[in-house]
Amino acid sequence: LVPQGAHSSTSLESATKLRAMGLRVTALVACNPGGVRATIYDEQLAKSFINQALAAAAEGELDGFNLDAEFMNDANHTDGAHFVAFLDSFADALHAVNRTLSVDVHGDGSKPFDFGVWGPQYAQSRIDKVITMATYTGAKRNFDKCPLRITLM
Repeated sequence: LVPQGAHSSTSLESATKLRAMGLRVTALVACNPGGVRATIYDEQLAKSFINQALAAAAEGELDGFNLDAEFMNDANHTDGAHFVAFLDSFADALHAVNRTLSVDVHGDGSKPFDFGVWGPQYAQSRIDKVITMATYTGAKRNFDKCPLRITLM
């Protein structure tokens, strides 16, 4: 786990303050495609990642983690099976210390890990929540098509 951004040095301190206000705090983990693939196929790397997450959760009083896992364009169903197995291992470790795991997935059918393709496997996994990425966009023209819009004033 590598903190990112100018605000990362105070992120764990902020989490502690937010929890003191009665809020649940979940850390977003952005995963690069090569890192995801390496981790899901290497048991030692996966264990190291999970142990780092457990340490960060304890240090920062985090309630859990949300994985925004991006995948290579050549991702396949074997990768998917390994990813779901990794999610189960990560969820089990987090649940053992009363933490949660959610995962962001594509939902539009364009990626091998889309909920439309892997939905049954995600549903049978031990993760706590699936969050669809089908509704966010970087282009205003696409955002305007979204049925859920917020008008900023």
